[in-house]
Amino acid sequence: MPKIVSVHNGSAANREYNRRNPRTTGQMPHIQQDLVHHNETWIDIPVREAYKQIFQTAVDDYNRRQSRPERKIRDYYNQIRKSAKKHTAYELIIQIGDKNDTGLSADNEISCLREYYNNWQQRNPNLFLCGAYLHRDEQERQRNADITEQISYDVSDRAENFAEWEPER
Repeated sequence: MPKIVSVHNGSAANREYNRRNPRTTGQMPHIQQDLVHHNETWIDIPVREAYKQIFQTAVDDYNRRQSRPERKIRDYYNQIRKSAKKHTAYELIIQIGDKNDTGLSADNEISCLREYYNNWQQRNPNLFLCGAYLHRDEQERQRNADITEQISYDVSDRAENFAEWEPER
């Protein structure tokens, strides 16, 4: 039987929700607490750590070229976190089926989501996957992915513009 694949893209990632921290999700009626132990975490890198992996070399190179201390970037993660227009990471939710046609033992659907996860970096070389979570405690099988931008950027050519630079969308 054919199933619908739904994708929601663009909201800010909420790691504590995706990891099912009871303080965050304990009172949410759509989460079935007795099924939380069926959830799977495929990758879980704190966003701040992901920023260090992705951007620290470029930030260090940029800062080395600055003669004025006020132009140096102290903490790139916090700089993005404080921005009114950006999020430190974005969430992508992929769901197969709905509450009427997909139950807890949705092996085919989970296999499709796992394959999508396994091939993520190859298909999306400019995005860094820092969190991938399979939620089996909701009516629909879904995978939440937390991503942040990973852009190849030649700091030596345009180091002065690094702090203000935004990738094309």
